[in-house]
Amino acid sequence: MNAKCFSLNPFIAIILATILSSSAYADAKAPVNVDENSKVPLRILTRPGANLYSDNTGSSVKKSNLPTFSSYFVYTRPTGEQLGSGSGWYEVGSDDKGTVQGWIKGDDLFEWKQTMCLTYTHPDGRSPVLMFEDDEYLKTLVEMNKDTRTPSVDNLYASIEKASASKEALAQDFPVISMEPKMAVDNKANFTLMPILDHKVIEFEGREARLLDIVAVSSTESDRKSSDLRTNTDYLNAATDTSANHAKNLEDLKIDVVWCIDTTRSMGPYIQRVKQLTSDISKNISSDNELTSRVMFGAWAYRDSAEIQGLEYVTKNFTPELMKIDDFSKALEEVKETTVDSVTYDEDVFSGLNDAVEKTKWRDNSIRIVILVGDAPGHQAGHKWNVTKFDAATFRQVADQKKVNIYTLHIAPPKAKKYNKIAQGQFRPLSLNPGNISEMYWNIKATDLKNFETQSARLTESILSFAKNAVSEFKPSLSSIFSEFIFLPLNLP
Repeated sequence: MNAKCFSLNPFIAIILATILSSSAYADAKAPVNVDENSKVPLRILTRPGANLYSDNTGSSVKKSNLPTFSSYFVYTRPTGEQLGSGSGWYEVGSDDKGTVQGWIKGDDLFEWKQTMCLTYTHPDGRSPVLMFEDDEYLKTLVEMNKDTRTPSVDNLYASIEKASASKEALAQDFPVISMEPKMAVDNKANFTLMPILDHKVIEFEGREARLLDIVAVSSTESDRKSSDLRTNTDYLNAATDTSANHAKNLEDLKIDVVWCIDTTRSMGPYIQRVKQLTSDISKNISSDNELTSRVMFGAWAYRDSAEIQGLEYVTKNFTPELMKIDDFSKALEEVKETTVDSVTYDEDVFSGLNDAVEKTKWRDNSIRIVILVGDAPGHQAGHKWNVTKFDAATFRQVADQKKVNIYTLHIAPPKAKKYNKIAQGQFRPLSLNPGNISEMYWNIKATDLKNFETQSARLTESILSFAKNAVSEFKPSLSSIFSEFIFLPLNLP
């Protein structure tokens, strides 16, 4: 879904030159051009979470979670309904000389015909730009005389403010689909690519102007939430937020850290070490001056199926309410491994994670972190003892929906090489959090005490860095929203 907007203000444009193929590559496969009347090769940009596939069936992934804004040339383009609906497949390459890389789904990309980008001007001294779902309403505004147009635009702003203040939804036929946030956006900290998809030249009050067909994509998110003011109340509130509200939200910002610990029999040799590691890391986080008043802790434990007699529990919450560090350290003393064999080496990891994510009493306005610690993989999705039916990929989606960041500590016993590989195959994708290009995964050699200490320090540093950056750069609501619309300075008198 695209938005239409109109601007007379100067904007910054980045023009990426297209290098035409020389005769030396005449025999190579040629890319598709922008259209039949153009000799410029068509390019695409990837959306967050896009995958590169070996063919157009989606059966084999060559590269997952491509970096947002990855640019490719197009060698095969869908046609007809598949092109119009975005459901088709694009064969893409890294250059225009025949270097084909693979296939990408149409809904994982957008065509970048203009190879031109825009960015914000500072919002001081002007109203936030309005984006319209189609150009008909915008053309109507442009064609009005100034005395009629000004109150019409004022009414649009007033309707948006009223909806935000009263927490009422805008009408579904409201002509404005999105709006530039009131607060200035730091494009270095939260880079947003704003490509022009198409444009129309018009005349406005005796001067040449352009209607722009545009989209925008944030590089910091792997989800794709629409910035439609009429349906996304989070974005509506973020767009109308002010510096005063921002300061209050920052003051109220909290950090909840919940441990999810394997307490099956195989953890026996390591459980005390894990408890000490858990306590030490938690104390280090809590002792940071910037975080002391904000952070609280919790602990869940998991074992295996309720069908196995003597295991006592599948999951257990040792902190019904999140705790400050002193009380949390005492609660950890009750975490113990079972003496009953779990029958199989793999455990009910996904029940433990699911309860930690779904049943923890998370605080409002909190950054949520779950740290998984275990030495064995979870049962596969089809296993009778996998109660949740989740695998790593599907549970990652659950965590994303709940806005929970997952860190994983994989304790690898030296004699369990087969299961270590399976566990790594689950723990790594579980810890690929939105906005990250690498997993928050740590592998700990079970018998190596020094390795425990080293990885503990690295995990502490990573969580501290994440939490402190969140405090210093926190943008209420807006930071978690994927915007599909560009923001241009609009100056309608």
